[in-house]
Order: sequence, then C-alpha cells, then structure tokens
Amino acid sequence: NYLKIDKLLSKLEEKIDLNLVIVEAIELTNPECGFKKCKVDFTPSIQEAYILGNSVVMKSVILNLLSNAIKFSPPNAHIVVKVERQEREGQWLTSITDQGPGIPEEYQKAIFKPFVSLGSEKGTGLGLTIAKNVINSFEGKIWVENNVPNGAIFYFTLPIFSEVS
Repeated sequence: NYLKIDKLLSKLEEKIDLNLVIVEAIELTNPECGFKKCKVDFTPSIQEAYILGNSVVMKSVILNLLSNAIKFSPPNAHIVVKVERQEREGQWLTSITDQGPGIPEEYQKAIFKPFVSLGSEKGTGLGLTIAKNVINSFEGKIWVENNVPNGAIFYFTLPIFSEVS
C-alpha cells in the first residue's frame, strides 16, 4: 500500500540538517531545470536546521515538491526555496514558490488526497499524498497558498530538533 511506505520509513528517524537535504534535492533537479531553463534559488536558515526525520524520505518529499514546481512553471521560471526558524512555534518553516498557474482555492486541500491531479501535466496523484503523510508522521504540517499574481507556494513545518526533545 502506497500510504504505508512512508510510515515504515518514518520509523527510521535520525537527526538531519534540513538545509543539507534541500541542497541535495535541488542538485537532483538540475537535469529538469536545465531542460526548462529554470533557476532554483535557495535561502537556507542562518543556523543548521536540525529535524528528527529520515533523510531519504525527506529528500523524496522535497524532490517531489521541486519537481512539481518545475513541471508547472513556464520555461525560464524562477523557483524560490526558503527555510526559516520559527522560534516561538518551535518549528522550521520551509516554502517552495513557483511561477505556475497556481492552485484554485477549492482544490488546495483536495490535491493532498490520493489520485487528485490538476492541470495538463498529469501525474499519478500520489506524490502530494505521500508528502503529506511523511510530513505528518514527523509531526509537521503541509499546505499550499496561491502566490499572487501567479504561481503557488507550498509550505511545510517540522519541529526543531533539540537534544532534550
């Protein structure tokens, strides 16, 4: 079952640097970006962004979000990835901003359900479902908002790792 894979892998938790995992995922998108002549800019957090997670699983989640951003953005697009520490909430906030058509408000929750796929670029409709299950299993949240005038911003939060947690 596609939903149990992420739950199994999430049991293999370790202290990982979210900034490093994102850099590795961005490097994996170089061929896609080269084909579409897009640019991915990454603004890491000032400090190391430690989380409790699984680097392989997190990299696949970020790679899925980046691949979607590239796929739905026009050629020569500028995709922006940021990691910010939200001290008061005790979490890291990651955002991935694209220049695609955006996501109609009525679909912003539905796209995280199995087999939901929007636009002319069809996929399996499972990537965002798996991403949501992985983020939830690491005690985070994931959501999408429109980026006016065009595009979407996918956000996810994950708890800040501390040695005493």
